[in-house]
Amino acid sequence: MERDAYATLVEWKDSLDRKPMVIRGVRQCGKTYLMKEFGKREFDDCAYFNLENDDALQSVFRGRRIEQIVADLSAIHGSPLGPGTLLIIDEIQFSAAALTSLKYFYESRPDIPVLCAGSLLGIKLSKNRRYGDAELSFPVGKVSFMDLRPMTFGEFVRARDGTLMADARENPDSAMGPALEDALKEYLAFGGMPEAVATWLSSRDADRTEKVLRDLAESYEMDYRRYAPPKDLERISAVWSSVPFQIAKDNKRFLFGHAVKGARAKDLEDALQWLLDAGFLHKVRLTHSPSLPLGSDEDGGKFRLYYGDVGMMRQRMGIPPSAVLADVPRLSDEFRRALAENLVLTELVAAADGTPFYWQNADGRAEVDFLLQADAEIYPIEVKSGKVGRLQSLEVYMERYSPKKAFVVSHESRDKESVDFVPFWSVDSIPSRCRRAEEETRRKAI
Repeated sequence: MERDAYATLVEWKDSLDRKPMVIRGVRQCGKTYLMKEFGKREFDDCAYFNLENDDALQSVFRGRRIEQIVADLSAIHGSPLGPGTLLIIDEIQFSAAALTSLKYFYESRPDIPVLCAGSLLGIKLSKNRRYGDAELSFPVGKVSFMDLRPMTFGEFVRARDGTLMADARENPDSAMGPALEDALKEYLAFGGMPEAVATWLSSRDADRTEKVLRDLAESYEMDYRRYAPPKDLERISAVWSSVPFQIAKDNKRFLFGHAVKGARAKDLEDALQWLLDAGFLHKVRLTHSPSLPLGSDEDGGKFRLYYGDVGMMRQRMGIPPSAVLADVPRLSDEFRRALAENLVLTELVAAADGTPFYWQNADGRAEVDFLLQADAEIYPIEVKSGKVGRLQSLEVYMERYSPKKAFVVSHESRDKESVDFVPFWSVDSIPSRCRRAEEETRRKAI
């Protein structure tokens, strides 16, 4: 399964000032596969080391000079490390000394390409930022970062149908829409976790794929029960379980008191932060005034939470995959909308490399699902999973702020001045559409 991140790694390999690369991402989103596949294709040799539950291997990095570390790793690997060998350090968050050593790889052995990953690395780095970590001297400015997420819809379609997506974009008036809509239902049902995608595409067995998703959800729960602070375990579980049902409510805002009866923000904020740092959730904050930079006027106490993978969201909602695959009328509008928004959010995060905000006016009567900043402009995005009505909230926003372009993600196609109607299968094109709107504005100004 080809990942878009592969091209980023090729650029990294060929860069003149190459630093050790650290890949962040949730467990089982494809980090290890990507690193090994990259090493196999692009290098003469690949030296792979996994630090999880391996104290002997972790000890190689403790209190050692860089040349001794290189010598020891070369001995374990069975051949010398050098320019032709990709050094992979997996689950690097288990060794503060290994993280610190990246500085010395960059300064003293830049000839050795170093690629690292960690499933809960965000937890380690956040703890260091917030409280300091006596064991960790993080090599600020000495490493590059890349975030790997579950497969996007575009990656899913490429694995499923090869060039279907590319062909549809080159020929937007072609009759490929129905095929992409069918693929979209499958993606809404099973999401983009690579094991779930591989199981579905190879077997077309919904029950087998559903079991994979259940196992993935259980592995997430095992992670926080194993690695989170004991005082936060039940609170993390409550927040994690509450998200799908809160986003399906009318106001969609996450309320701590609905996760744990009577709880306030101060009671659950550490539990929520753990889930955010682990990459399990996305937090979409409220802003009442879309000024630059986006979020400078955010209402910090009001936000919405989404899962990092739409298939896992569907599974945790208790919706059978058959209901999504067959698009049954009995599927409630609220849950249909929540799945659609979760899909759009994860596609925007991947395409724009950042989390959007949402907007409400002062009295809360008008709201726009997402705001995306591109260059010096802010673009409103509405999501319509069912029939598109008048778009009253979007009209309120446009009348007040006059954006260069607005977007409606829906199953319908309309012609409307200053509003692009974008099919769900093309959400990832929105950032490039924003750039084209900027370029068009500049051309008109000349």
